[in-house]
Formats: sequence, structure tokens, C-alpha cells
Amino acid sequence: MKRAFLVAVVSLVVAVGLSGCPGVACFGIDSCQIQGKWKTTIVDLLGFSRDIFLTFQDGEFLYEGPTYLTDGGFLYNGDTGTYTVKAGKRPRQLDITVVRGDGTKTWLGIYEVSAGMLQIQLGTDTLRPDALTLQDSWTLTPVN
Repeated sequence: MKRAFLVAVVSLVVAVGLSGCPGVACFGIDSCQIQGKWKTTIVDLLGFSRDIFLTFQDGEFLYEGPTYLTDGGFLYNGDTGTYTVKAGKRPRQLDITVVRGDGTKTWLGIYEVSAGMLQIQLGTDTLRPDALTLQDSWTLTPVN
């Protein structure tokens, strides 16, 4: 009886941890750890600090912040779309596709994620960065 109860409790904890992203234990699963709203601050060309927010939730992506020029094009405030995490690749891959009235725009990126940090570097629609470099990447922290 005790053994059956223990197996049931462990199974429940694992099931909640794997499906209940975030909020419950993610067990180190990248697609779970990346979920939520993240923030970083950039300095624009005029020297002003600007906050950038990226939200990743159940395959959906949202960019909030100033218009930002990447190697692959512009990100505009309110851009929405989808994202795909490929944690098994090295470096880990994060592809973001933004849907706009004039079509879609895709960035092939790489990332690292830990308990309190998400680092992202975006490439273009055809070229993915080889490695994270501090001057070309964003280091984001979760928004509570």
C-alpha cells in the first residue's frame, strides 16, 4: 500500500513538473524554463536606456520595446509570432518567427537558460550565430 501511494505521488509530481510550466518544477527542461516574460535594458544610439521585454508562452512570442535593429531586420514594439526551442542542438537553438501584415520575418538564434537568466543572440533568416558573444547578445532576467 505504501509503495503504491509513493509511486502515485512521484508520478503526480513528475506529471505536474513536466506539464505545469512555469510555476512548478521544470526539471531543467528548456522549453519550460524559457516560458514567461523576460526583461533587459539596452542603451540606444542617443545614450538613453530602454527596457526590452520578451514573452515566450506556449509557443507564442511577444516583443515589447523600442524599434530594434538586428542583423536580420527590425523588431517593432508589439511584434508577435511563434518560437521553437531546439535544446538538443549545440549551441542550443531558438527560432523566432514574427507575423506582420506584410508577411513573416524569421530569426535563427541561439540561447542559454538557467534559473534566473536567459541569454539570446539572434542571427538572420539564413544564418545562425555559432556562439554567444556578450556584445551581440541580450542577457534577460525574468519579470515577476
